[in-house]
Amino acid sequence: MAVFVNHKKRVFVLTSYKVGYSSLLSQEGSGLNYLHYIIDFPIIKHLTKHFNYKRHLIVRNPYNRFLSLFSDKFRKQPQRILDGLHSWENVHICLFSHLNIKQSDSDKTIASKFFEMSISDFIKLIPLVISEDEHFMPQTATKQFRLFDRFPINLRINGFFRIEDQQAELTKLTGIDFGVKKNTSNSKRLKDKLSEKDFLVLNKFYKNDFLLGNYTKVSKFE
Repeated sequence: MAVFVNHKKRVFVLTSYKVGYSSLLSQEGSGLNYLHYIIDFPIIKHLTKHFNYKRHLIVRNPYNRFLSLFSDKFRKQPQRILDGLHSWENVHICLFSHLNIKQSDSDKTIASKFFEMSISDFIKLIPLVISEDEHFMPQTATKQFRLFDRFPINLRINGFFRIEDQQAELTKLTGIDFGVKKNTSNSKRLKDKLSEKDFLVLNKFYKNDFLLGNYTKVSKFE
């Protein structure tokens, strides 16, 4: 999870990748401080030290989050890497073996493999990699950390904010203007490419995220 704190407002803000994370991180310092992505002992101490702070979780429609992930990491970012502006991340590397990619392959070869991967191909891999990177993990994982990587402990959450329709409340809470997109991705055109089988996979593996944000599961986009 990503954990931010605003000591003036006495509040923790928790979120996941592709759920306003870039917007929060880009405006760090304006009263909001970034702690870390993974819950570890320093953050546990921080959370317990300020046990009286409110804890708010930002959530996003699972379909939109997933499409944004694919568009950004597997369409835009490979091109940025070819342009020398970025490097491969774990979100890419954990797919290498499933796409017959070798660590020794050139960036051009690796990028071409990702460009060849359709949104449906990607969804088929989700059951295999859902626990391999935070980008794939359900948003419900943000409410929980594992002590010694073994014992799950649920965090008490005081409020949930849907990033789609509660931007005014989020801005008041964090001081961040969520109307200004910091890491946009053109995912709208991908919606028409999802099959009924694709929806079944997303609905199954992110079922608790739909419940978390009171989002409606569908079998196709209207």
